[in-house]
Amino acid sequence: MVAYHDLYDCRVDQWQKTADDWVDLARRSSSACEDIRAQGKKPLDDHWADATGKQAGKRLEDLADRLESGGDIMKGVAMVLDALAHTMGCAQRTLSHAIELANENGLGIQDGRAVGAYTGAAPVGPNVPQNVRDAYTQEQGHIATVNTLIDEALREASQADAKASAELDELAKTINVSDTSQAHNEILVEASHIEFDILRADIPVGKDPRLVRAWWDGLTPQQQKDLMRADPVTLADLGGLAPEVERELRGPDGKIDRVEMVRYALDHWNKKDDLDYGDVGNCTNFVSSSLEAGGVKKKISPWTGLMGDDTWGRQSGTGWDWFDQNAYHSDSWARAKGLQNFLLRHGSKEVPRTEARPGDIVFYEQVAPRHGNRPWRVPPRRRRHLGLPRRGHQAHPAHQLLPEREPGQPGAHREQERGRAAHPHRPPGTGLVLMAATSPSPSSSPATSGHPASRRAVTLGTVTAAGMVPLLIVTGVATSLHTQEIQHEWADRQREACRHLPFPMTEYAAGWAGVALGVAAVAVCVLLARRLRGRYGLRLGQTRPGLLAGTTVWFCVLAIPMELIQLWVVYSAAAAGINLGDGC
Repeated sequence: MVAYHDLYDCRVDQWQKTADDWVDLARRSSSACEDIRAQGKKPLDDHWADATGKQAGKRLEDLADRLESGGDIMKGVAMVLDALAHTMGCAQRTLSHAIELANENGLGIQDGRAVGAYTGAAPVGPNVPQNVRDAYTQEQGHIATVNTLIDEALREASQADAKASAELDELAKTINVSDTSQAHNEILVEASHIEFDILRADIPVGKDPRLVRAWWDGLTPQQQKDLMRADPVTLADLGGLAPEVERELRGPDGKIDRVEMVRYALDHWNKKDDLDYGDVGNCTNFVSSSLEAGGVKKKISPWTGLMGDDTWGRQSGTGWDWFDQNAYHSDSWARAKGLQNFLLRHGSKEVPRTEARPGDIVFYEQVAPRHGNRPWRVPPRRRRHLGLPRRGHQAHPAHQLLPEREPGQPGAHREQERGRAAHPHRPPGTGLVLMAATSPSPSSSPATSGHPASRRAVTLGTVTAAGMVPLLIVTGVATSLHTQEIQHEWADRQREACRHLPFPMTEYAAGWAGVALGVAAVAVCVLLARRLRGRYGLRLGQTRPGLLAGTTVWFCVLAIPMELIQLWVVYSAAAAGINLGDGC
């Protein structure tokens, strides 16, 4: 339990300096790890392949893993200390505000409680003047307000102290961890959750609106900004904040509700989506759903539906995952690059990290090859923050090479990792953004069929679909031409019988089948193209199956008109009949 004088005398700046020192240690540890791998392990592997070299390489790799794990653990320590310093600063500011109110109303502080002129000597009895009664009542109201603020400050400080102390004790037990996956995906993620919980504890949930207003007014502008970034949902649900604060939380333009976007993200991060996106991941679909929850309206073309280049949305599908993924959502709904381009075309802009707010979207630029074709869930060193669409703003793309962390700023500890699929479910730190999608940069996008993603795209399904395109085209043309043979046979049978016979239904079927098969070839090619783009991020010509389908489908430009002409000939022949000749 933090006492009044402990909080009053607290040196928050020293804790913040300690957090910065831990960040510096983490960077040094990561740098040493990279040096060992680049200048120690790699030369051994290249030039010393015997048993001794392998043993030495194994020892160096173990040392590098311990340094890398230690770096992540140090980041966890810095996160906790950052949150503790921030919360203690807020609590100290609330305590200072209580002392200022006490001084303004002629009160004093004794043993951590407000006292006044009538403390211990309440005016009672029938002979007490009314003005004295009124002064006593007013003083009691001021005392209650000051004491409530003091209690709130001590509550914030005590909760933060207890949570931070427990987490630092747990981190102290992990100093010998050499499993980099455990350090990053478990220890660091748990520290980020504790950091977030400490920051959330600053907010007086369920308190009287007047106390909330007094608490908020007692914070510095920077502390208010940090809390608005840390937990906008809880703040928005409080009563007592000024209307302009509410507008700032939800979005000053009123076009998109940022709070509802973040609320959707926090409520649905662990819920299974009704569509399975497989290896391509569900990141962008999740972000699009959050945008929709924030009030962004779908954009559907009256001519092409959701398959146009300038559309955004998703509709209920057939229940067949593969078809729904490729035919019932726009490219901008489920692919990061498509969503990024759509937002930039409709008024969004890129902003530096210092201007990012909850509800903004982060697109991670890939600066190294992916493992297989799965997108990273860990932010690389280069990040681009894309603001939400705002009327009146033009898109101004600007890549930001962002620092890993700015000293003195809570949160912002996440750094580039080496391809591990760590995915904290809640944002470490103050939550600059709560939604993310992965977008490969042009330099790393597959450009030839030799790219690993192109090889992964050559599956039994894509090969079968690609083979169906020329097969359908050839079958359609052959079926359509077969109507001529059926018609000639029908005419010969009539002349032999010397009477008119019913028009054969097989010729109708063959005529329509030719057209249907030609259209089916085009449809299969389109679905294959969307499949390759949605799942593998490839264009049709970047894989051999796709190249086969894309090349042969152009024959439909000639085949389908010919098949339509043949169908017209079938109906014309059925209507005109034949001349049986003079012998009949």
